[in-house]
Amino acid sequence: TLIVTLQLCDEIVKLVFWGKPVQQALNNIAFVRMLRLCKLMRLVRMVRLIPELKSMVYLIFASIGSFFWSMFLIFIMMYVFAIYYTEMVTDLVADTELSDDSRAALKESWGTMPHSILSLWMAITGGDDWRNFLDILRDDSVYIMHV
Repeated sequence: TLIVTLQLCDEIVKLVFWGKPVQQALNNIAFVRMLRLCKLMRLVRMVRLIPELKSMVYLIFASIGSFFWSMFLIFIMMYVFAIYYTEMVTDLVADTELSDDSRAALKESWGTMPHSILSLWMAITGGDDWRNFLDILRDDSVYIMHV
């Protein structure tokens, strides 16, 4: 994201200073950035000179396939549980008389598929504690908690 942000800033500055003497200085700065990129490419070539670094880079690239399959399985599991929780909360909201606060809290965390997936993702990655999501369900439905 840093590279994209810097490129976006570069393009905005080029549009603002189009046809002015400052544009030439900015073009020189872009040239300096290209030199830094070439310096980075030299570092990449150094990887083959250091055997330990070469081994680490090779192992990282070799494990990328397993990493993506693991992430795929995690997302499938999240999707399945998001379907379950969204369906259960939708039924709970439709069939049960709830207070407005409980209804709003349920819909915020589990009301739609994107909200359910986000809630599960937050619980998995530490963005929010699972207990906070579970407390929303605890008062209204015991059977959803046990999944």
